[in-house]
Amino acid sequence: MLRDYGKVYHAIFTDEKSAKWPDLVFRIAVYLLAGPHANLIGCFRLPAAYVAEDLSNRSATVPQRLRKGSANRSLTVAERLAHGCGTVADGLQYLSDTGFIRYCAHTKWVWIVNFLRYNQFENPNTARSALKFAEAVPVNCEFYPQFIESIIVNGRWTFSKDDLSETVAERLGQPLPNPSETVAERLGHGSARGRTRRPEPEPEPLPEPEPEPEHEPSICVEFAASNDSAHFIDLPLVGGANEAHITEQQISGWEASYPGVDVRQQLRHMREWLTHNPTKRKTPRGIGRFIVNWLAREQDRGKLGAARQHGKAVDNSAAAAEAIRIRKERQQRDSENAT
Repeated sequence: MLRDYGKVYHAIFTDEKSAKWPDLVFRIAVYLLAGPHANLIGCFRLPAAYVAEDLSNRSATVPQRLRKGSANRSLTVAERLAHGCGTVADGLQYLSDTGFIRYCAHTKWVWIVNFLRYNQFENPNTARSALKFAEAVPVNCEFYPQFIESIIVNGRWTFSKDDLSETVAERLGQPLPNPSETVAERLGHGSARGRTRRPEPEPEPLPEPEPEPEHEPSICVEFAASNDSAHFIDLPLVGGANEAHITEQQISGWEASYPGVDVRQQLRHMREWLTHNPTKRKTPRGIGRFIVNWLAREQDRGKLGAARQHGKAVDNSAAAAEAIRIRKERQQRDSENAT
């Protein structure tokens, strides 16, 4: 269904990079952001002929004065656009070269690379609709692995009363990133236009424990009071007055169970998260399950987390290939069921 209108940030008219774009390139960029084919994720099928028709652009003729000066060579994309004889295909190539979009000539799909950094999902219903758009992106797009990673990292999937994280991981074939890493990446990247960008709400850790009874048994008393082992950190509990006292003995046990995780640092992350999310604090019984689930998830993502922590380049090819395999198997099953 085609949209009636779209949203364009005013910074595109004042940004230094976009100010240097040729007129046709600027018109194409605005068309991609607010045109009739745009959607919630900034990734959609768009043959160049559609743009040419809507913008009344046809294959332009090279002026006589340029033909004389370029008899021995072909004009570059930038030269054709600068002299007003470029085509929509030239404009798309120009935007792709500058990193504004990625365009797959084989599938005719386009992806606005930083779209989700400026257009977050406002509510769970919007996020569910966006997930359907993401599933429709062909796995054979040239940019598919990068797109999947981007929508998982930059998309807002967690809300106060609704968490779509597990649904996203199941349907797109990759888990969501660590909450602290996600926020750090967003703060570190900043705005592509040099403006200070407001950080997104921190996602909630997964999975959440089941609702706890009002009166807790004494099975996990060690999380509510100190014992003889050396004390390391306190985690806030429900009510604000109580705290779970984490000891060195408990840390040693977790380090043995989760060797790929920096347990002490993750406990610091847990304390900060619980401090700033008082409505999500756990009971003395639930805090143990909360810690174990958090560490288990970190263990599964240990290699990626370690690479990011040390500033190394991360090879996502294996994860992307696995995501593509899962998507293909799901599509094949759906096809078989339909027949």
